[in-house]
Amino acid sequence: MARRRLRMRSAALALAMLWALASAGGAAAAGDAACRFTYELRVRGQTVARLELSEEWTAPDRAVLRPVIANAGFTTLFTSRRAEMETAVRVASPALPERFRAREEKPDRAREIRIDYGPDGAIRSLVYRNRGRAVASEVPRGLWRETVDPLTAFVRLQRWVDSRPEPGARVVVPVFDGRKRLDIEAVFAAAEPREGAPLLWRLRVRLHGIVGFEDGYGFVGGTRGPARWLDVVVDDGRCPAPLLVVPADGGLDPAITRTRALRPPARRRRCPCPAGAAAAPRSRTSRGRCRSRRPAHP
Repeated sequence: MARRRLRMRSAALALAMLWALASAGGAAAAGDAACRFTYELRVRGQTVARLELSEEWTAPDRAVLRPVIANAGFTTLFTSRRAEMETAVRVASPALPERFRAREEKPDRAREIRIDYGPDGAIRSLVYRNRGRAVASEVPRGLWRETVDPLTAFVRLQRWVDSRPEPGARVVVPVFDGRKRLDIEAVFAAAEPREGAPLLWRLRVRLHGIVGFEDGYGFVGGTRGPARWLDVVVDDGRCPAPLLVVPADGGLDPAITRTRALRPPARRRRCPCPAGAAAAPRSRTSRGRCRSRRPAHP
């Protein structure tokens, strides 16, 4: 049972990170309603955790990502677990975190992490509390350098994928969430066009545990074994997000599937009024959009 809990926690962590894979490109415009997604983590055909995610762009170059993870199904008979995260990201080149918040609740305790970053993306302050008491991170300060939080990491990866790298191209992003340190390695496999449907991106991803993953932790490699490659399928479009995450070695467990997607509709641009049209010449595109409008009476 303890081993299963470890796998569930690591898989949920992986899911939280994998979701943000495509959160930057193709996103909703600032001020639009947030995109929302629901995922399930299944082990041996049984749902053991659910993840609800939202993405909201507060400005053209800033996004706020919020995943909420909770155990589900038969696992609720033994314990209850809930984790919330929030990241504010400045989508530059590269994407830089502004703040990271995480809270994990169990029946006997709660953990809370707050990380604030400077304008250059360097960690300015870290607060880690366990059961209300301040504790020090076990990750040496030297390993904090040039790291980002898990969600910002995948905004960076999305920007890399959006540049359309060649098949076989590889990138590594160092990640620190206040408690654990890992490297995320991604290899671009293919971009698959589909007639009448959004483009599919195929990636292979693995998580290399550096500090805090001594037991291997399921998806995450550690001292007891290498990381497992994960096949990740992402659909493009408005608020793109992973459809499926499964082990690349053909194993069925654990599997992460998207069960629900709520995306805001694309904004329809209004045709210019006659006064505006007279003041500025319309482009070919705007003329096409307004062709069906009846002319104003003189």
